[in-house]
Amino acid sequence: MERYELIERSITTRFRARIWSKFVKAIKDYQLLQPGDKVCCCISGGKDSMIMAKCFELLHRYSDFDFEVKYMVMNPGYNKKNLDMIVNNLKILNIDATIVETNIFEVAAIQTKSPCYLCARMRRGALYRIAEDLGCNKIALGHHFDDVIETTLLNMFQVAKIETMLPKLHSDNFNGMQLIRPLYLIREQDIISWSTYNELEFIACACKFTEEYKNAADHIGGSKRAYIKALIKELKKDNKDFEGNIFKSMENINLDKIIGYRKSGQKHSYLDNYDNLIKSNDSFSRSEKLLGTEGIEKLKNAKVLLFGVGGVGGHIAEALARSGIGRIDLVDNDLVSSTNINRQIVALNSTIGHYKVDIMRERIIDINPKCEVKAFKLFYLPKNSNTFDFSQYDYVIDAVDTVTAKIEIIEKAKKSNVRVISAMGAGNKLDPTKFVVTDISKTKVCPLAKVMRHELKKRGITNLKVVYSTEEAIKFPSQEGEKVVPGSVSFVPSVCGLIVASEVIKDLIKEEKNNE
Repeated sequence: MERYELIERSITTRFRARIWSKFVKAIKDYQLLQPGDKVCCCISGGKDSMIMAKCFELLHRYSDFDFEVKYMVMNPGYNKKNLDMIVNNLKILNIDATIVETNIFEVAAIQTKSPCYLCARMRRGALYRIAEDLGCNKIALGHHFDDVIETTLLNMFQVAKIETMLPKLHSDNFNGMQLIRPLYLIREQDIISWSTYNELEFIACACKFTEEYKNAADHIGGSKRAYIKALIKELKKDNKDFEGNIFKSMENINLDKIIGYRKSGQKHSYLDNYDNLIKSNDSFSRSEKLLGTEGIEKLKNAKVLLFGVGGVGGHIAEALARSGIGRIDLVDNDLVSSTNINRQIVALNSTIGHYKVDIMRERIIDINPKCEVKAFKLFYLPKNSNTFDFSQYDYVIDAVDTVTAKIEIIEKAKKSNVRVISAMGAGNKLDPTKFVVTDISKTKVCPLAKVMRHELKKRGITNLKVVYSTEEAIKFPSQEGEKVVPGSVSFVPSVCGLIVASEVIKDLIKEEKNNE
């Protein structure tokens, strides 16, 4: 077996739990890759970027969906010794990488005040341009768990702001380009252990400034990060979970207990809504007159899983939020597009290009800050159906268009003995008064309902509450081979969604546990 093969094998055997599993977990949990992605894997020459490249090779080899990876080393002006070490390590690891020459170090050296700031900006800009030239839509960088913690603390102590390093983010200047960090959950010490085990030596800091100046760290800010590293080491003596707690705290920020925060460049203060908080108990007082105090309390304790946040699903989510549902989990992988504006509650010109679940989550929290909302950027199919434990929910709502997904959702809910309701087709319809609530066995006219009846019957499912339209769908002529996009208006899918939501609310305040 070749040496590079032994090195690869160590990642999935000896270091499987500490490196490989965490690499895969970050890819899945943060949805860093999608089918059809073309990733530019940026190799600086250090241990982190080198193991990232090997992990990408393994993932590409064993992945169940198609994506491409281009391996690239940008040479900003490394000295010959460092460049030779990088080239030699690429050969040892059997990584086919393209080396792109730049003169960034030389240009940055002209700047006497902040050469590192200029160098970092130039390198980042160059990476985006190179990735774009390679036809890539994502750039992978080798930042690991320790980088995340150190950056978080540096921002707090040095810049006076709470800001962390995200696992992925959109580029502000390169349309369609995203930056991803697949080593996000991997500890630096585990990467060092992997390097040592395989007797690998990588470049550490190849910066010309650290080579030319004795006290370079004091000039370029290196001492600040070294100070944070030393601080973390000291604090871990009394609390071994210190770093983990810092990481988790970035996922559990309570905006109700924050003095101020920034969002989309706008500064917000807790005083902005301070006087309205005393009135928050009145939010559902009008609903309480109709649903009763006990009913409102049941809704506060209810957990709902909603698949689809489009024309129908968005209005379902809106109605659930305004009814005081305590927890709503949203599942949808679509981005808002301009064609959604005519009917979808999440679609505005300002939200185009954003994930629908993210927009809906913010909207729900703005309506009811006490509602627990989770957003899952996921296209639900049988292959990822185990993502959710249906038994933990009080109600499951199907508002998706894909038959395969609808069948899987309904089957899972039925097996978990959880109430479920399904929305049928709302496209090519003009009369919102034609929607009815009935059992799937009693549906007529609707082509989607017909397919669902047939497929569910094959699976032994004969009863299912649905909302469907008795209106005949309007048909449009199409050219041969052309995909027919259904027509839509604002007042049809919205009405369908509101009817679905009303059924869910009424069922939840009843005593019955299921809808059998």
